[in-house]
Amino acid sequence: MTSTGQIRWKSSKRHLDTLLPGWREQETTHKRLVFFADEVFPLPKGAHGRADPEIQRGQVRRMSRFFGKLDEAKKQVPRLR
Repeated sequence: MTSTGQIRWKSSKRHLDTLLPGWREQETTHKRLVFFADEVFPLPKGAHGRADPEIQRGQVRRMSRFFGKLDEAKKQVPRLR
């Protein structure tokens, strides 16, 4: 399956609350940093000025794999299957 497509950041945040309890985010000029268990994963911020930007599905999949939660993420987020 290809990794094309996009997922809204708000829906990703809801899933992260379940998958990574205690996670936090920090926005920089060009990146959104996701912190969990002494690890940091950078995500692109998305379109300039968007309140709820879209993030590439492959980036969300890569982040889930990085934190060791890919199998759980595939069960919870239908777009990652």
